[in-house]
Amino acid sequence: MSQQDELVKFIVALMKTYKALEQGTKSLIPDVKATDATKPLYNRITSFKPREENIDEMKRTLVESGHAEILEKLEKTQIKILIGFLSYYGEEGEVVYKAFEHAQTLPECSHVVFEDFSTDSLTVKYLIDKYNPTKTKIITLKRRGRQPGLYTYTVQLAPEPQEKATDALRATLEGSLDIDDLLSGLRVFTPGLELEVVECDPGSGDPSYCSDKLTSVIEAIHREHCQ
Repeated sequence: MSQQDELVKFIVALMKTYKALEQGTKSLIPDVKATDATKPLYNRITSFKPREENIDEMKRTLVESGHAEILEKLEKTQIKILIGFLSYYGEEGEVVYKAFEHAQTLPECSHVVFEDFSTDSLTVKYLIDKYNPTKTKIITLKRRGRQPGLYTYTVQLAPEPQEKATDALRATLEGSLDIDDLLSGLRVFTPGLELEVVECDPGSGDPSYCSDKLTSVIEAIHREHCQ
């Protein structure tokens, strides 16, 4: 459950508690015994059965009770996008890491969070679980013999068969910082998750070609979600 949903649940619970106290106090103050006036309330309390949480219903309760502005503010403060930077060793990795450093200089925005994904797939899974974002993007540099440029693609992480899980995890857990190895590991830890990958391919040229490209991507994301 996201932080926004937890807040909605808490606010609705407060509203219900206040309403119950307001309605019940009038009948309870004159006589605390289970009189005819208090029996309905008593019966409701003793026969109460917990039900499954329904966040959509709670949100409707806020709107119908005249508190739509609270819900709107909660939705605006929810983290929407988790941006992870995957950089490996050498000049190519330095280009990506400099993009990460630039991202940290941008004005703070609750809609977007930047993290260093230059680690193993288990740690990346922890970061995704921590933020529970609506979308996760990975920024990296990868030479694949293509024309120089930016390449964006979406990955739906299909689960790895159990007998192949160990092999899928081995490279990332042993220190590989390659995007393909990271995705293989995440297929074991977070099957079903959808990710967007943004790769800059410098072709056979200098990796510094990607510096401005990646900076432009980051700034575009920040403008879209933070201004």
